[in-house]
Amino acid sequence: WVGVRSLWQWRRQGASYAVRRLLPVIGAPVVAGALFVVLLSPMLLPMVREATRFSFMVRPPTDLYVLSAGVMDFLVPNRLHTLARPASFAWIGNQIAPVSERTISVGYVALILAVAGTWRGRGRSGLWVLTALFFFLMALGPRVHLGNITWDDIPTDAGAAPSWTLFGVLNATVPFMRISRSVSRYALMVQLAVAVLAGMGAYGLFVRLRARRMWRGGAAAAAALALVLVLGEYWVAPYPVSPPDTPPFYTQLAGEEGTGAVLNLPMNYDRPGYLLYQTVHGRPLTVAYISRDDPRTLTTRVPLLQHLRHLGPDIIDADVGAVGMTVLDDLGVAYVVLDRYKMPGGDERTVTEALAAAVFAGREPVYADERLTVYRVEAPAAPVAYPVLGATGWGPLAVEDGMRARQIVGQETTLELRHLDLDATPALCLRYRTLPDTEVAVADVTLPPTTADTTVRIVLTEDELADGRVTLRATQPDAVWVSGIELTADPAAQCFSSTEIGTVKR
Repeated sequence: WVGVRSLWQWRRQGASYAVRRLLPVIGAPVVAGALFVVLLSPMLLPMVREATRFSFMVRPPTDLYVLSAGVMDFLVPNRLHTLARPASFAWIGNQIAPVSERTISVGYVALILAVAGTWRGRGRSGLWVLTALFFFLMALGPRVHLGNITWDDIPTDAGAAPSWTLFGVLNATVPFMRISRSVSRYALMVQLAVAVLAGMGAYGLFVRLRARRMWRGGAAAAAALALVLVLGEYWVAPYPVSPPDTPPFYTQLAGEEGTGAVLNLPMNYDRPGYLLYQTVHGRPLTVAYISRDDPRTLTTRVPLLQHLRHLGPDIIDADVGAVGMTVLDDLGVAYVVLDRYKMPGGDERTVTEALAAAVFAGREPVYADERLTVYRVEAPAAPVAYPVLGATGWGPLAVEDGMRARQIVGQETTLELRHLDLDATPALCLRYRTLPDTEVAVADVTLPPTTADTTVRIVLTEDELADGRVTLRATQPDAVWVSGIELTADPAAQCFSSTEIGTVKR
């Protein structure tokens, strides 16, 4: 907006405007923009850094279509109006986005006054008209919809073909815009610009009424009427609220000593309700809800959490029953809470409950009712060694022909080995495949190219480990896939019993 305003001011002053007069033209917007950057730098700088380093900041292209506005979303009455809801939630416009993302009505009184302000304020209103139109087109997203937006309108190849809308062009060319998600929120700038134009229109109306001496109180009456009409259009009292269905256990937990974290199950996807419960018990959470799937979080890197996330194994082969308590203790988890109301059936319930039963076998829950079953985590007598995927360099889990695998993104990634007992001569088992002519260096071993899944065992020594990490380095980028990782204390034990084992000699 600062850039648009500067260009507008420059245009109004004429092309021959002297360079020495540039500061008065752009001074105010530049100062405003600089102040904005300084105040928001604690959030902006990390966001920019993340956006330039990682692709997870970019949401799936379908989000841009689902969370766009339709033209009629601006023109229907307020969807949250007391007299209209809940039937208003199905009014013409976006039918698939949350109501909060499509409650963007401009309002008829404001729109009429804005049109009047545009007409009467020629020469002064142009910037605000341009601002409203610019962000109106931005809010429509990568495809313009005059009426409804339904799932049938979401392209199956979203992101494959270029979009030539204003948003589509800017999203493809302006740095950092690709991290956009809720496109309809550009409507906020539309409403702010319309508010200024409506103020111009109202001022012009009041001036005309005051000039007519036959009705001395006309301006005051018109102002009062406009205020009543605007409030009437946006009346939402009582505002619709719904208290969280917080189970009583969390109130009990708030009164207990300790600061151990809570692991809420199920966790196969992020649930915002766990954040609401946290406002009651006040303890750290192991998983909750964020708008991006950050691969650096331990949710998809650590055994047990991987199983709970995918409702099945990842590429780390580990006995969940043996290693689970060690993992939870390492994470500082004090309580594991199974919420049956959030896992109505299917794998979401059966797999989650089976994994919890394996970890807490032989232990009684510390709390149970018709909804919750709660277990307390106890420090294991002897921690069990387990591998952890490194924070960077691992691609997302992919399943192809029933085989799970992760690609090494780029040429290098790491494995962290926790509680490793080198006196027991541990071995690292890997199942991998590569593109032709691609070798993989693991510790001081070079693994040969193989286009078929091949299993190798590498005996680990203290000299090969740096801070409990093993580096995997490929000779070509994006050319290696790992489908199995296992850490065993017995170098003679067979790796991945269902797969033939290859031999790697030093």
